[in-house]
Amino acid sequence: MDLPTNYISEFKEYALQLAEAFKVGIVISKPTGGIVLQVGYDSHPIENVRNVDLHIEGGVNFNLEISSTAHVFETALNAIEKSLNFCLNDLYQRYRIERYEMFLDTAADWFWESGPDNRFVYLSGKVEDVLGLRPAQIIGHTRREIHGRQHDISTPQWLAHLKQLERHEPYCDFETRWMRPDGGIRHISLSGQPIWTQKGEFAGYRGTGLDITGKKQAQIDFQNLVEGSIQGICIHRHWEFVFVNPALVKMCGYDSAQEFLAVGSVEKMIAPYERERLYEYRLAKEKGEQIDTHHVADYLTKSGDVITLESINSLIEWKGQKAILSTVIDVTEQKKAEQRLQEHHDQLQVLVAERTQDLMTSEQRFRNAAEAASDWFWETDENHKVTFISERFYELFDLTHEDVLGKSRLEIVENQMKIPDVSQVWSEHLESLNDHKPFSIRYWVRGRSADEICIEIKGKPLFEGDGVFKGYIGAGSDVTQEVKTEEALRVAVKEAESANSAKSDFLSNMSHELRTPLNAILGFAQLLESNGQANMSERQLMQLKHIRLGGEHLLELVNEILDLSKIEAGKLTIIAEDVDLKNLIDICLPYASAFSEKYNVKIEDRSVDGLPLIWADALRAKQALLNLLSNAAKYNQENGTVWIDTMRTSDGFVRVTIRDNGIGIRESDKEKIFQPFQRAAGQDGVIEGTGIGLVLTKKLLEEMGGRIGFESNYGEGSAFWLDFPASVTSEKSNIASVQLQQVDGRSVCAPQNQYTMLYVEDNPSNLSLMAGIVDCIPNLRMVSAHTAEIGLTMLQAQKPDLVLMDINLPGMDGFQAVREIRALKDVKDMPVFAISADALSDTISKGQEAGFDRYLTKPIDLPHFMSILDEVLK
Repeated sequence: MDLPTNYISEFKEYALQLAEAFKVGIVISKPTGGIVLQVGYDSHPIENVRNVDLHIEGGVNFNLEISSTAHVFETALNAIEKSLNFCLNDLYQRYRIERYEMFLDTAADWFWESGPDNRFVYLSGKVEDVLGLRPAQIIGHTRREIHGRQHDISTPQWLAHLKQLERHEPYCDFETRWMRPDGGIRHISLSGQPIWTQKGEFAGYRGTGLDITGKKQAQIDFQNLVEGSIQGICIHRHWEFVFVNPALVKMCGYDSAQEFLAVGSVEKMIAPYERERLYEYRLAKEKGEQIDTHHVADYLTKSGDVITLESINSLIEWKGQKAILSTVIDVTEQKKAEQRLQEHHDQLQVLVAERTQDLMTSEQRFRNAAEAASDWFWETDENHKVTFISERFYELFDLTHEDVLGKSRLEIVENQMKIPDVSQVWSEHLESLNDHKPFSIRYWVRGRSADEICIEIKGKPLFEGDGVFKGYIGAGSDVTQEVKTEEALRVAVKEAESANSAKSDFLSNMSHELRTPLNAILGFAQLLESNGQANMSERQLMQLKHIRLGGEHLLELVNEILDLSKIEAGKLTIIAEDVDLKNLIDICLPYASAFSEKYNVKIEDRSVDGLPLIWADALRAKQALLNLLSNAAKYNQENGTVWIDTMRTSDGFVRVTIRDNGIGIRESDKEKIFQPFQRAAGQDGVIEGTGIGLVLTKKLLEEMGGRIGFESNYGEGSAFWLDFPASVTSEKSNIASVQLQQVDGRSVCAPQNQYTMLYVEDNPSNLSLMAGIVDCIPNLRMVSAHTAEIGLTMLQAQKPDLVLMDINLPGMDGFQAVREIRALKDVKDMPVFAISADALSDTISKGQEAGFDRYLTKPIDLPHFMSILDEVLK
């Protein structure tokens, strides 16, 4: 071991001091030759020479030569020899210590030493880089004290380590977690050796600390990757399993990794018939031969089933030893599919051989059939020249073989058929031919009798096995009648659309024209009934009631005709959702009470809870149910009874039955009961009704996927039932069913503050009616405008609290007016309600899109209108 330059310089300086002090010359050389240093010869004559060997601890020897005058005593020479020997040994000892520290520095991050009481007495400076604590903050404390501030040291791992310290045992790679003062986490590994005095007394520990955070994080990342993988992963050494992830455990049917590893080896899990191949694989590996890292074999699961696993294997180091890492996927189904595919392929090969002969035999039959067919078949070569065309073509166009064969279709069309100009059609067709694409083209030509014929030509390109274009094969058809039929159908559809549009316009106009006078009739009738009790005679009140009932009957007829027309036109919107039938019945009962009071009948609700939810449009289902309840009350007897029952049918429907003990239906009338404007015989003019209710109810049920039925005995009563599809959600608790809100239509509008309402309406009777309504409401005044333009001016000047606007106004209509309001900065958030006799759903949707907050229809339902005003003004 050679000393580094700084140590040689130090030794040379010391030797020079001795040479000058004792007036001697000193030469130190290696036994193998070569002078290490030489000092003192230049200034002193040589009279005596002394040669000795210097022995250094560790087996290093040097030759020492001391030359001196005769005046230097032997004792001085001995002193020089001992001093040089001591100095050289000291330098080597220091160098060994320095090298040892350098080695340790590369093997560990810090060093430490503890005393007999296990309190730290020394730590190297690098401890601060790792732990974030200065050595002075740790010295004087035990490991129990330092780590006990951060960890639960009562764990089995810590208790075992503390026992080692108490027994003064050496330990290696004790791993623990450390939290730095700055919040950073470090994983550290500690090793220690006990120190003993010459008397055998325990003096403490010396050891090292290592920052293994990177290694630990890599292990955690590897564990997360492996355990979270959907692919099976295992590690085996000498075919013995040492690690397996959850995916492979599940793949092989085991309950845990421990159970899997208990099996032991690959050999025990592989299928018996695969073991010979495994032995060959193992033997080739032991011989050092190149082996495939990709392996597919059958294995046995825990239950004994056979699965096929595909693995990719690689050599890794696992816990310091070489091992095999295998990534595994289950290809059992893939293998079965491949086997089935091979079986089908083999069968197909046999069929192909059989069919090839059949095709050769039938080719001539095909040509014969082609010639006998009503359409024709054709073939062209790579230059688009016709090589074959069946006889039917010649019959249609009075052409010969010479006119067709060897010519292109364009030549035939231009030269023989004299067709009109179809340049655009043909330019697109020629592009398809040049690109060798499949095509289909129709065009008109003149036939045998000079009549125009529309023909359709379809072609498919043919290619050789090497992709070289061979020509086309295709068919032609006379589609004249088909084209004429399609044109007639287009005309019919257009006429039907025009008729449907005219029908919609008629219904819209009818609705508006009927609702406008009805608004005045019903509105004033309700006002008179509300305010005229004290001023009108009983006869006048009865006559007023007849007016109101007649208006309501006409309004009901208009509404039902509109609904019926929507269904027939396919424009009725059905919003199906989960509905609680029991809740729906409870909501209908207050309305039914009005029927019972009106017709003096009793209603008994025998419906049960706990039935499945129904799949229906809640609003339309309520409409259908109320229709049946109204009929059961109307067609009942004095003091009669209406029963409501529910049940679940055997074919997956939920049924509600409305039963009465009224007049019943004659046998001759039953088949007409669901026809429009048909009513029970003898009841026309006696019991009010439109004759549309049951028709509408039936169509509503069918639109929702339900059904309606009845049974009746004349003179005893009837039972009508509605069957709704059960929801796919079997339990009510699993889904929040639709809860319809009951609205008390009789709520009174009584605002606390003074409010202003602007009513934009061009009909004087409607203005008069609204004025009468507003007179009944304290603290509310009405201002009016008969055009939208005037209304917008008043709106900006007076800033009313609410705007009611008709739709059909002279000049600017209501839709444009509300858009203008929403564009004005100061009043854009003001509540604006549409009020119109146009009750079509398309118009209502248009109004909502334009910006109306609500869309009210005429005639006005006075109690409902009062409740809306009360809600808005509050």
